[in-house]
Amino acid sequence: ESLNGVTLATQNPQLSDPNVKIKLFNDDVKNGDRNASSNIQLANGDTVWVKVRDYHAAGVKPLAQAMNEAKAKVIDEKARKAAQAKIATMLTEFKTQPAEQVVAKNKVPFESAGVFTRSQGLKRAIERAAFSVPAPKPGMWSVTTANLPNELVVVAVSNVNSAAVNAMPADQLKQLQQLYRQSRGQQILEDYSEYLKSHAKIK
Repeated sequence: ESLNGVTLATQNPQLSDPNVKIKLFNDDVKNGDRNASSNIQLANGDTVWVKVRDYHAAGVKPLAQAMNEAKAKVIDEKARKAAQAKIATMLTEFKTQPAEQVVAKNKVPFESAGVFTRSQGLKRAIERAAFSVPAPKPGMWSVTTANLPNELVVVAVSNVNSAAVNAMPADQLKQLQQLYRQSRGQQILEDYSEYLKSHAKIK
């Protein structure tokens, strides 16, 4: 993922993290270092790497430009809060009302992503959100949100098909379960290792 015009005030799920800001705006970067960073652990447990391709020192903007940018930010912030309020109301409605009724009432288009299993191509944040909600009842959707760079995605699960798992041979199911445990365990180990590195005290 590539972003331009990143500043200390940039709102982004990853770049707003204090640990990432330290890497983006440290003295090495200001003095010309353009190498990729070491592992950076985010507050949510994810691990990222960043690389600054070009750095521009802070400068003084003309008053008119600064005022226009400030006005645009205020408008964007108001729009963001209004959208968040609408989404919060809609999520509450999905818990008690049929999905078709909620969609028609809120006039929010949903795009069908198809049928997915874990680790099958969904973006990590969306996959995590989709597999964190309970299986929906008939006619209902289990709905939550996922934060992506510069956007908030509403994730809806309309059905959970357990037939494929139930029809799977026992030995194959056992192998699959073991694979998921190993994958999850490896991720936890990597995250914990990065946590220890970031909090290590060297004397």
